[in-house]
Amino acid sequence: MSLWFAVIFGIFLALLALLVMGVTIFSPEVGILLISSLAFGMFAFRLLSSYVLVIATADAFKEGKLPTDYAKLAQKSGKTEEELKNIPLSAVLALILAALEPYRYTFYFGFVLILLVSLVAYSLPSYTDMRLYTEALFWGAALTTFIVWAFENFAEASVAEVAELEQQQGENQTT
Repeated sequence: MSLWFAVIFGIFLALLALLVMGVTIFSPEVGILLISSLAFGMFAFRLLSSYVLVIATADAFKEGKLPTDYAKLAQKSGKTEEELKNIPLSAVLALILAALEPYRYTFYFGFVLILLVSLVAYSLPSYTDMRLYTEALFWGAALTTFIVWAFENFAEASVAEVAELEQQQGENQTT
């Protein structure tokens, strides 16, 4: 087993313990918040793993290391390893981000649906319990959506920094 599996499994167990505590000790709303946060986290796993790959590759490039594992980059971008070796790294990272567009729009659409359900629940004159539960559902989804949004912005900024570094290196080689 790899180290990442152990880390992810440990985080899962910790979140499961928090979930059990939230449902049994605090209130059902805390449990719903944790469940919706975990559900949206599973929904966003492909986005988050790709954003982390982009950020890690860009950080390695900024430290002067060229990527050696083109297999992961090829898998995430939908291109072959040979094609990726012939184009600049910023373009490779941009291809990875472009391949995530359908997943990104689907994820944000799911969040908007949860938002609309929460707004409808608040507009109903009765069903106060449903209001509390949909609010907890919304805040759990909002927490995960904020994390995805932050990683997305960091990944896009990393691609821009890599493109700028490549441009500076190209100018230095021509002079």
